Amino acid sequence: MTLIQKIKYQLKGYLNKIHNEKVKINILQAIPFWTASIITGLVAILYAKLFALAERGTSYILHYHQSLIFLLTPICFMASWWLVKRFSAYARGSGIPQVMAAIELSTPKKNVIIDKLLSVKVIFVKVLSSLIMVFGGGLLVEKGLPYK
Repeated sequence: MTLIQKIKYQLKGYLNKIHNEKVKINILQAIPFWTASIITGLVAILYAKLFALAERGTSYILHYHQSLIFLLTPICFMASWWLVKRFSAYARGSGIPQVMAAIELSTPKKNVIIDKLLSVKVIFVKVLSSLIMVFGGGLLVEKGLPYK
């Protein structure tokens, strides 16, 4: 029996103990949202850890090889720009306009546009280019305020 089957079996046992059908339905409808929020939290932690690692790399270079920063910064900025330009033009900017546009366009007819704005490729390119930018000594800025 796999782990998922065990969890499913235990959840079924717990749900069978609940006699109110409305409560059962509400719990079953909430499970996907709970799962998504747990996954989102884990991804956010991974994202923060990756940024901390990139910052530590920059700090190491600044501490031991200060003159390399004059080469590293422009190379990382150009690499980050090229990555977005070459692989996913929709990964430009903060991402907030893309999400707002996807919400506005959320109709079955416009799924192709939404897939371009919010795809795994866009997310991957955005994360990778941001990490390269931070490793090069750049700051992520939103409306004039540094990313913290």
